[in-house]
Amino acid sequence: MELQKVKILLEDYISREPNSSYGSLTATSFSLNVFLTQELKDVGMFLDSPTIPYDVNYPPLSYIPIPQKILDFGGGNFNFITQPGSNFYPTGSNYDDIRYKYKSQFDYFTNNIIVSGLTEDRLENVGSYGYTGNTKYIPGFDISSGLYYNYVNNLINGITRVISINDYNPIIYTEDGDINDPNLGTQLQGEGILFKTYTGQTRDVYNPITTIETIPLTKMYYHGQGVNQTNSTLSALTIEEYLLHITQKPKVDSDLFIDRGETSVLQSHLQMSEITTLEQLVNYNNGYYNMI
Repeated sequence: MELQKVKILLEDYISREPNSSYGSLTATSFSLNVFLTQELKDVGMFLDSPTIPYDVNYPPLSYIPIPQKILDFGGGNFNFITQPGSNFYPTGSNYDDIRYKYKSQFDYFTNNIIVSGLTEDRLENVGSYGYTGNTKYIPGFDISSGLYYNYVNNLINGITRVISINDYNPIIYTEDGDINDPNLGTQLQGEGILFKTYTGQTRDVYNPITTIETIPLTKMYYHGQGVNQTNSTLSALTIEEYLLHITQKPKVDSDLFIDRGETSVLQSHLQMSEITTLEQLVNYNNGYYNMI
């Protein structure tokens, strides 16, 4: 435990009024800031343990219900083995937290999630320069376009454009939408974000500076990634002891080679026999010794 000492100047808490209270302590309590520190070590790197898929034609790899497996191989007797319902496995319904023997990792993926919400408008990103009023927003005109890769490494031809005006009630536009998407401009578009900004409709939002700020009503929609191969796995997580408290695998660089030669890194003491005076010691080997 670290011991910290703090000095408090009592002059600020002593009465200096010209009466009977002069010199008396006016404070009833003192507030001290205590700086708390704590050292935490990362648990380390977890690795995926290879899974064995269920194969009905190869019994040794077939899954055995956990209670029976413990009885057959472990000889244990736990309450969850003998109590009613211990061997019950739900059928006919899918549960995200249950591993089914006939299902693969792909069967757990959910990529049809539509996320919606309210936000600030992005009209400044789809307006054309040099135009004002109704001519500023041109449906079908790409303000920007470019190729990018989505989360599953598919190449997307992304565009930012106004989809439709609808007399500004609402104006529909998208950012980074896929130009080849048949659902572009609808709530079902797969890439990018869809916006709908309404004219004459506002909402109040909290602003730390102005407290309450009124902004145009803007709705946004995008296709959520859901559960996919980038954020889910059916493999068991294991940790290697040599990776405890290590957040990255050690990197080994085998291209480095040091040639130390055949001579020792320490200067031979026999050279001192060649020095007989202080001047020779100073001048030896062009100032080899640092004389102070």
